[in-house]
Amino acid sequence: MLYLNSPEPDRFFFAFCDPIKNPPPERSEWKSRYNPVRNSHKRMTSHKRGDALQKTVEIRITGRVQKVGLRNCIRRIAAKLNVHGEVMNLPDGTVRAVATADPIILEKFLSMIYGCPRALIRDVEVQDHEPTTFDDFIIRRGGPSP
Repeated sequence: MLYLNSPEPDRFFFAFCDPIKNPPPERSEWKSRYNPVRNSHKRMTSHKRGDALQKTVEIRITGRVQKVGLRNCIRRIAAKLNVHGEVMNLPDGTVRAVATADPIILEKFLSMIYGCPRALIRDVEVQDHEPTTFDDFIIRRGGPSP
């Protein structure tokens, strides 16, 4: 029980527990009211992929990045974050990726690339790219397509 310095110490406690004066919220109302994280995905899925909030960037990664599983790691990260695009090895020893997503998701995507094991990333260059739509994130074999 909660005791306050008042002549009726239980009055405060029963004001919140009285089902007649203050009924508890409905179960469906409780989820959204008291657990905002549970419904946070609704904000993200309400945007369509062709919406103006989508951004496309070109990423060039230099260092020891080929033959170490970097492209596969980038594809797994993209699948987790729902990023669409493509990644490929270039003849000069770098890796090029084109990614489309919300700008905040792209920042998270770029920061997670540094966590790929076995790759020694020296530099990551990010440039805006013309808006492009992709169905999924794919690994493209060979250089860039014309």
